[in-house]
Amino acid sequence: MNEVVRNPLKINARQFEDMARKGAFATVGRVELRRGMMTLMSPVYRPHARLLRQLLLAWIEALRGREDGLTVDPEVSVRLGEDFQPTADLVVWDQKEGQDHAEGPVPSDLVRAVIEVADTSVDDDLGDKLAEYALAGVVEYWVADVKRRVLFIHTLPGLEGYGTRVEVPFGQAVTSPTLGLTVETSGL
Repeated sequence: MNEVVRNPLKINARQFEDMARKGAFATVGRVELRRGMMTLMSPVYRPHARLLRQLLLAWIEALRGREDGLTVDPEVSVRLGEDFQPTADLVVWDQKEGQDHAEGPVPSDLVRAVIEVADTSVDDDLGDKLAEYALAGVVEYWVADVKRRVLFIHTLPGLEGYGTRVEVPFGQAVTSPTLGLTVETSGL
């Protein structure tokens, strides 16, 4: 793991998507495109899976009855530029007419919020990945820290990261700063 890759092969999002369609990752496991390089993702253990399920249900409930086309999907790839295509734990996106049946990742212009569940990946989710989401212009980025039982909610993306960060302990209702809807976290 500590070996230096001297000449990494850089690829773009189109090449990454073509490789995925052709089954190139079938035996590799979960991968995402970060800074033009394929990156293996951490395994998903039970605490992560449990919290992801609870957050998904909370977001579904928060979105229930809305008629603006917003939806939430788990573990979906989002195309956030030519060299960044993460597989986010949850993506709140605008499924404009016909978009829910379209092929490929969710396009960046439809993404309204990204939620990552951090168990073994907390340093990355609050570090490099946070910076990548901010550079990509994701307007609202949540990190649910499994061990500390807290949500970190980031808004105002920019070149230096996010301009705001709010920390909310699990168990409180949380109002999305950019979407104006309330997500109940008492079940977390």
